[in-house]
Amino acid sequence: MSPQTNGSSATTMSAEECVILANPAARGLSCPAGRRRLQRLAEQLRCSIVGLESSSPEAFRQCAAAVSGTADVLLVAGGDGTFGDVLNALRGDPILGFLPYGSGNALNAALRQARAEPITAATVRRRHSRRVGVMLCNGTRKALVASVGLDALTARHYQLRTGRGRGGFARYVWALASAVGQYCRPEVWVRCDRADLAVGRCLSVIVGKQPFYGYGLRVNRGRLADATLSLRAVRSPAAMLPVLLAAAVLGWWPPWDVFLAAEAFAVRCSRNVWLQCDGEAICQGRDFAFELLPEHVRLLI
Repeated sequence: MSPQTNGSSATTMSAEECVILANPAARGLSCPAGRRRLQRLAEQLRCSIVGLESSSPEAFRQCAAAVSGTADVLLVAGGDGTFGDVLNALRGDPILGFLPYGSGNALNAALRQARAEPITAATVRRRHSRRVGVMLCNGTRKALVASVGLDALTARHYQLRTGRGRGGFARYVWALASAVGQYCRPEVWVRCDRADLAVGRCLSVIVGKQPFYGYGLRVNRGRLADATLSLRAVRSPAAMLPVLLAAAVLGWWPPWDVFLAAEAFAVRCSRNVWLQCDGEAICQGRDFAFELLPEHVRLLI
């Protein structure tokens, strides 16, 4: 898909045209230096920053819903969970930009893969955008990447220990170790394109519109601009986690894993497992549905 140019070439933008939506719980905004960088961008664009006064996740989502209905360009300052909240709160059709102030910032890696320029005052003023699809999980939650299994249980432990939106890599490693200690691989069946596939015992099943986890780890095939979802069934035992981590860094695909591409997937597990969407643990269950919503949002490129 080719970039689209929207709007005028004015050298400044009003608060109504461009708004920065900042999550106060984002790790990168917990220090004065992060907030100063954000303030400098707002001053260059002559736009407002909203959201920092939110006292709870629900208050932030309400703020996102309100501002998304009026802004022409909405710059989201936070992490992958923050961007996911905005996806699910959208009321209008603003151009969305991602300012990576979270811990892992998986979306930032996907945007680099798509050759998107870093967001500056100049790139915002040009307003080059591209429509991309997102994924609908279980008919209720929009996301760019999701998984069931060990990854999702790790996200659950991470949230319980650190609180939503806070933490870091060391705390994530602790959460992963805790999850490994209590996780038992379920039998997994996948349905796509009217075919059923028994994939065996799985550590995780990863489904996404973009192929990255946090810290630039590529865990799936596919690209942000693809017209399909990509699924990976990770069939390795937990003892092979160091190999899987190295593979994610090096871009190597274990030959025993299953890779599929389709517009929709249904995943069934033999026991209850957790679902995570964009790094946020959502719910437990045995049956999960993932559906592509084509060209659903406009992203600043």
